[in-house]
Amino acid sequence: MELKDFIEKSLQDITVAIHNSSKKMIHDKTGKGIPDHKEITISFDIAVTVGDSNEQSAGAKINVLSSLGLGASAKSGKEFQEVNRLSFVIPVKIDTIGSPNYTVM
Repeated sequence: MELKDFIEKSLQDITVAIHNSSKKMIHDKTGKGIPDHKEITISFDIAVTVGDSNEQSAGAKINVLSSLGLGASAKSGKEFQEVNRLSFVIPVKIDTIGSPNYTVM
């Protein structure tokens, strides 16, 4: 999975989960929910791969490391792959009690 897709999907999943959890707490009368517009930080610590192969491709891509190569793959050609770690924090403000401005996917 490409890094940009992983970050986008993660942020969407986290914000939807927080919003839904807040609504459920209010509905089930187990709490008052999570305060609206509260800023949280989401920390990422990701193993990414940068690869190069002799296969024809449309450009380099940075991918999230999804496995350690435990399966077999039939691919011809020489391939080089480097694994690195990438850490960063994203501050996010989430509407938790009001109506979300997004569609749940």
